[in-house]
Amino acid sequence: GGKTPGLLSVIVAYVAGISILVSPLTALLLLAAAVLIGYLATNRRLVRKLTAR
Repeated sequence: GGKTPGLLSVIVAYVAGISILVSPLTALLLLAAAVLIGYLATNRRLVRKLTAR
Protein backbone atom coordinates (compact mmCIF):
# COMPACT_ATOMS: atom_id res chain seq x y z
CA GLY A 1 0.00 0.00 0.00
CA GLY A 2 2.94 2.32 0.63
CA LYS A 3 4.12 2.12 -2.98
CA THR A 4 0.86 3.40 -4.51
CA PRO A 5 1.09 7.07 -3.36
CA GLY A 6 4.72 7.21 -4.52
CA LEU A 7 3.81 5.76 -7.90
CA LEU A 8 0.87 8.15 -8.19
CA SER A 9 3.09 11.15 -7.39
CA VAL A 10 5.58 10.02 -10.05
CA ILE A 11 2.77 9.71 -12.62
CA VAL A 12 1.38 13.13 -11.66
CA ALA A 13 4.85 14.70 -11.89
CA TYR A 14 5.40 12.99 -15.27
CA VAL A 15 2.07 14.26 -16.62
CA ALA A 16 2.79 17.74 -15.21
CA GLY A 17 6.16 17.74 -16.98
CA ILE A 18 4.51 16.78 -20.28
CA SER A 19 1.76 19.37 -19.86
CA ILE A 20 4.38 22.09 -19.25
CA LEU A 21 6.14 21.10 -22.48
CA VAL A 22 2.89 20.77 -24.41
CA SER A 23 1.08 23.79 -22.96
CA PRO A 24 2.59 26.45 -25.31
CA LEU A 25 1.38 24.44 -28.31
CA THR A 26 -1.98 23.76 -26.65
CA ALA A 27 -2.32 27.46 -25.79
CA LEU A 28 -1.59 28.41 -29.41
CA LEU A 29 -4.11 25.86 -30.70
CA LEU A 30 -6.77 27.11 -28.27
CA LEU A 31 -6.02 30.71 -29.21
CA ALA A 32 -6.20 29.88 -32.92
CA ALA A 33 -9.50 28.03 -32.37
CA ALA A 34 -10.91 30.97 -30.38
CA VAL A 35 -9.89 33.44 -33.11
CA LEU A 36 -11.36 31.17 -35.79
CA ILE A 37 -14.65 30.80 -33.90
CA GLY A 38 -14.80 34.54 -33.27
CA TYR A 39 -14.02 35.25 -36.93
CA LEU A 40 -16.76 32.88 -38.10
CA ALA A 41 -19.20 34.36 -35.57
CA THR A 42 -18.54 37.93 -36.76
CA ASN A 43 -18.80 36.80 -40.39
CA ARG A 44 -22.19 35.24 -39.68
CA ARG A 45 -23.33 38.49 -38.07
CA LEU A 46 -22.06 40.49 -41.07
CA VAL A 47 -23.77 38.07 -43.46
CA ARG A 48 -27.02 38.46 -41.51
CA LYS A 49 -26.68 42.26 -41.67
CA LEU A 50 -25.96 42.14 -45.41
CA THR A 51 -28.81 39.72 -46.13
CA ALA A 52 -31.17 41.86 -44.01
CA ARG A 53 -30.83 44.57 -46.67
